[in-house]
Amino acid sequence: MERVFGKVRNLDVYPKVNEDFYSRTLSGGVITLLSSLAIVLLIISEFSLYLRTVTETKLVVDTSRGERFRINFNVTFPDVPCTLLSVDATDISGERHMDIRHDILKERIDAYGNVKEVRRDGIGAPEIGRPLQKHGGRLEHNEEYCGTCFGAEMSDDQCCNSCEDVREAYRKKGWNLSDDLIDQCKRENFVQKLKEEKGEGCNLHGSLEVNKVAGNFHIAIGKSLQNPGTLPLELMAYVQSYNITHSINNLSFGDHIPGIVNPLDGVRWVQEKPNGIYQYFIKVVPTKYTDIKGHSVKSNQFSVTEHYKSPEEDHFQSSAGVYFFYDFSPIQVTFMEKHTPFLHFLTHVCAIVGGMFTVAGIVDAFVIRQFGEIVHHFEFVCVRSASSSTISKSWETDCLKLGLDFDYMRFARHQMLSTVPSSGRPTDSAADVTYANMLDYFATNPGPIDDSVLYDQDKHVSAAVWEGQERGALRCHEHTSKLDRWLLNDKQIELVKKAGFGYLRLIPAISLDNPLISALVERWRKETNTFHMTVGEMTVTLEDVAYLLGLRIDGNPVIGVTYTTCDSVCIKYLGKVPESGYTSGGMVKLSWLKEVFSECPENASIEDIERHTRAYLLYLVGSTIFSTTTGNKVPVMYLPLFENFDVTGKYAWGAAALAFLYRALGNASLRSQSTISGCLTLLQCWSYYHLNVGRPKLHHDPIHECFPFVLRWKGKHSGPTSNRDVAFYRKALDSLKPSDVDWCPYANISHTVIPESILNQLILGRSKTMLICFDKAERHLPDRCLRQFNLPQTVPKEVRKWERKTRGVDGGVDLSGKMDLELSEWANRHVNIMGAEEDFDEVDYMQWFSRITRQIVGRPIPISSEFQKMNSALRDIAHLADTISTHGMDEKQLHSLTRIRYIAHERLRDYAGRSAQVVATSECDVGKIIRGKERIRGSVAANKRRRKDEPEEYYSADMHAPHSRFYSSVGDAPDQSQFYQLGNELDQDHLCKNNVDEARDYNATDDLEDSEYPHGVDEDDISHGSEENPCEAHLRVDILNHSHSSLHSNEDVKRENEYTIIA
Repeated sequence: MERVFGKVRNLDVYPKVNEDFYSRTLSGGVITLLSSLAIVLLIISEFSLYLRTVTETKLVVDTSRGERFRINFNVTFPDVPCTLLSVDATDISGERHMDIRHDILKERIDAYGNVKEVRRDGIGAPEIGRPLQKHGGRLEHNEEYCGTCFGAEMSDDQCCNSCEDVREAYRKKGWNLSDDLIDQCKRENFVQKLKEEKGEGCNLHGSLEVNKVAGNFHIAIGKSLQNPGTLPLELMAYVQSYNITHSINNLSFGDHIPGIVNPLDGVRWVQEKPNGIYQYFIKVVPTKYTDIKGHSVKSNQFSVTEHYKSPEEDHFQSSAGVYFFYDFSPIQVTFMEKHTPFLHFLTHVCAIVGGMFTVAGIVDAFVIRQFGEIVHHFEFVCVRSASSSTISKSWETDCLKLGLDFDYMRFARHQMLSTVPSSGRPTDSAADVTYANMLDYFATNPGPIDDSVLYDQDKHVSAAVWEGQERGALRCHEHTSKLDRWLLNDKQIELVKKAGFGYLRLIPAISLDNPLISALVERWRKETNTFHMTVGEMTVTLEDVAYLLGLRIDGNPVIGVTYTTCDSVCIKYLGKVPESGYTSGGMVKLSWLKEVFSECPENASIEDIERHTRAYLLYLVGSTIFSTTTGNKVPVMYLPLFENFDVTGKYAWGAAALAFLYRALGNASLRSQSTISGCLTLLQCWSYYHLNVGRPKLHHDPIHECFPFVLRWKGKHSGPTSNRDVAFYRKALDSLKPSDVDWCPYANISHTVIPESILNQLILGRSKTMLICFDKAERHLPDRCLRQFNLPQTVPKEVRKWERKTRGVDGGVDLSGKMDLELSEWANRHVNIMGAEEDFDEVDYMQWFSRITRQIVGRPIPISSEFQKMNSALRDIAHLADTISTHGMDEKQLHSLTRIRYIAHERLRDYAGRSAQVVATSECDVGKIIRGKERIRGSVAANKRRRKDEPEEYYSADMHAPHSRFYSSVGDAPDQSQFYQLGNELDQDHLCKNNVDEARDYNATDDLEDSEYPHGVDEDDISHGSEENPCEAHLRVDILNHSHSSLHSNEDVKRENEYTIIA
């Protein structure tokens, strides 16, 4: 037993020291007292916290449906009588409540705020005996009352028993109404009440029960039964102008929750101008509060922005009043009261005691060393800190909605999860496995299965890429690098801001990633004006333009008169005429604008300053948002829009820039194009924000954002881009996963840096409308990419086909008279705001999307492999036909066998010739493209170091080799595996090889014109090569066919099939 106790004693980690070896000091005693007092205080504080309840906050998705909620309000109008005020409510479900009276009280108040009367409207009205009947007479004894509608009856049996009924009937007819002539109104003494309440105010308080959907309620002047914005004629004498000065005493949504502050409580607004409407835009956040006893209360919190709309801005002539527009957040906040568990309290107490003793020991040791006290006895302090950390391994699993069948989606997801390591993040091998599965699935059918949406697939560049016709990186035209060479004075900068380009002038000179832009263009479909990604459709929206460029997206359409000459318009708006060498039709060179107007004289007149500013604005839009494929010219048709800078600031330049970019993307997506224009900085920065493909690493802290958001990518970046060509980005987009997409990248950026004028226009980001930039009209379809607005994506409606016309080729044509339909659609932009739909299923959307889209652009299996498989199959057929025994065959069977042999060898010969032609064509294309790029590089930057061309490896060795003879017969032929080596050795990498570094470093400059690259060579050039053209292939295929007219024996058959092929 003693041995057991001894072993337990050896486990003691707190060895005891004899008290004779302790040395107690005065400083130690003081520190002990102080630390003990601190421990007691901290334990008392911790105990008080333990007795209290704590509120736990969580964010969850709001899954409630079909609910109703209550709006509580208390609003005071000091200058509007109660009789004129009515409360109306409506929502997006179509439910409307006009002139609501139930649960709402009106308090008449005098000029000093004293309450004179509290009533529900319509209660306590005086009655007049014997009312007027429908038949014209007065109400008789025992006769049931049915009042006349004074000619506004909708049916014979309709009765108007009150003044309100008569007004409703007149409103439906669209007629105006005079209350003095209406018997019911006389009885109700409506006009008299208004006279009595002249000079009074009104306080409205109560509640509304409405559907839990987006909608609005408003307190408007004038009964809702009148025509909108009008009052009866006799009332105009009492109300000359509407003064909607108001105080919001209380506004809440739902029941009261402890601790919630309503931001509009106590808000007062004083109207400075007569009439108009005041709008509050409210974002309601569903909130659930559970107390310590388990009782739950469902309510709402909200945030709000406000806006005053003057009568001049109110195009729809809404009734004057206060409007509350509310919408709901899909996220619900839950508050739950809880008690701190006792074990947590005990843990905290232990931490307090142990921590204080540890700190006290450190302080005591410091004091002893500081004052040099001599310790005569051994002082042993054992301080042991135990720490344990629990590593929480969690990862977010993305469901790879690649648009495949559901079984394949589950299989791809299983493949991804099976390769996820213990670190919790998918590795490159996991992505490779999933991508390999995709390639196998789409090896034969890249889509679309249903061509009702992508009806121009044959003209698209993806069709050419699938056929092996690589066009390389597009030439990109943009000239932001020279904007800083303009020296603007303070007056010019003020005019630029007034014109609405104060943020566009800050656009940075970002190095364009041509291969990335080219890969994005391969995903662009002009049928829908969206990028068709593997995860769904995406696009550059009006919201992106507002965030990234800071341009106005609401206002007048950018449209006007076209010009075919520059002299008249330049002399009128610029005061100077460019020389003939600087113009081309209705376009002027950017270099002339920079040379003549880049610096305004110090003592220039106001007129000269405005002319220099107009020249700068023309250069600014011509080098950024309206850059053309000419590379160095800008149309002068924009100049008249810069005549009055105040009017210029009212144009929707952001919408015009997006229309121009849409048209440029649509043109560049055609297989015959090799250039792209438009605001490519906008496109590239949009890709950086939304896609984790080619995104560079920032050298600055992105937390401190500045507006516009395109400035985030200003300056130098880091990241491997030297080996990234179009094929690299194409494969990255083909294997794009949901985790690589940021649908709402601006959500986490503080909106305090965004101007209020831009914030008020962001709602148009969800507008389904027509974008206009002179003759360019493009559809804006946000319903196809609702996830970019944090809304669930549903199957969008079918896009109507529209013809993109090029109008106004003649000078002096006012395009506004030729685009009535497009202008009408733009005028209704505020009506067609897209919202969320109920009963959606995103899996249904992805299954629909997989049928109408083209899933991948790059061919998973190279064309060379296709040739190899076909040649191998044909060789096997030919070999079987040559070696099969003909013993016992009749003449018909022998003839069929001969035909099989002939067809097999004929196809082999065709494939050999076709393969050689592909090699020759590819060689010629690559050579000419490289020589063309060398000429461009020489003209643009002759002082730059020329890159040494890497030697291209082609399969010309096989074509220039001495003629070899192969035999198809069994006895004389060598091994069949040697047949048609030319076709077997073809490889797609060599067929489609491009100089990637040259394409990346090259951007079009001011003096560069479009140049065309040939995409093929003539068949005669392939057959008759020469030393003068090194890309011509020397290929000759001769077929020696030894045949006889009749077949009588096996020897005859063998001789019949001795085909000699010389390649």
